[in-house]
Amino acid sequence: MSGEGYARVEPGLRLYYRWLGPKRQAPIVAPAATWWGHQLDPVGQGHAILLYDSRGRGRSDPRPGDRGTLDDEIEDLERLRQQLGLERISLIGWSYLGAVVALYAARYPNQVHRVVQVGPMVPRRDPHWEQFIADYTARAAALDPTAPRSIWARVIAPQLADPALAGRIVESLDLSSPHEDPEKIGKWAAQMSSQQGAWDWRSEAAAVTAPVLTVHGMRDNLPIAASREWVHSFPDARLLLIEGAGHYPHFERPDVFTASLATFFDGDWPSNATPK
Repeated sequence: MSGEGYARVEPGLRLYYRWLGPKRQAPIVAPAATWWGHQLDPVGQGHAILLYDSRGRGRSDPRPGDRGTLDDEIEDLERLRQQLGLERISLIGWSYLGAVVALYAARYPNQVHRVVQVGPMVPRRDPHWEQFIADYTARAAALDPTAPRSIWARVIAPQLADPALAGRIVESLDLSSPHEDPEKIGKWAAQMSSQQGAWDWRSEAAAVTAPVLTVHGMRDNLPIAASREWVHSFPDARLLLIEGAGHYPHFERPDVFTASLATFFDGDWPSNATPK
């Protein structure tokens, strides 16, 4: 199955989606279509993958009144599943959306087959969030301010094992949508984290019944301890650490990333993924 389109998840709100790969019984659903580029294409050679943009991102419609909550993200995913007539799905969530797919799997366990988190947002605010901010700030300050970089490359560079890769990542993505404005997204991210207060999702993670693979680049700004906590909180999970990668392992180490996901979605654990 291939193609693209829009699914109406609320009156006046449509989410953009596109398909990769053949039609299968349990397709893999991955939010943040704009930010995956073509990095999931190899996985799509053996599995159906549905990529979509969240409300107010990429090609999807903006949030009504410029508002959006974590609960909106979870329920938009469920409405998308229903609108497209999907039954059980697997999930891939990167960064903040790594938390979203975990919380979706906790809320709708009967709908979820397998879950992959990639550099997931920390499962609890304290102490991990401040550690993340401090690490990102220190790395950003250490970069050469005279190096020619686009605004998005300057944002991404401190998140990578090799900051020089930032330009190539940005060039491989279509960030022309007005929704992909770094300043607006930064304000939205601050608002979203503030809305959560002193969040702690470990009890929700304990309700996930699907196998979960948590992928973490060894040079990610997010602390490895946070991803270990996700893995320890899920009933059935393993942690895959990727050397030579930061927050974008799908771009930084696509060889390891693609092979590991293909193994996992074929029903096995990657050999280098460690249990709790």
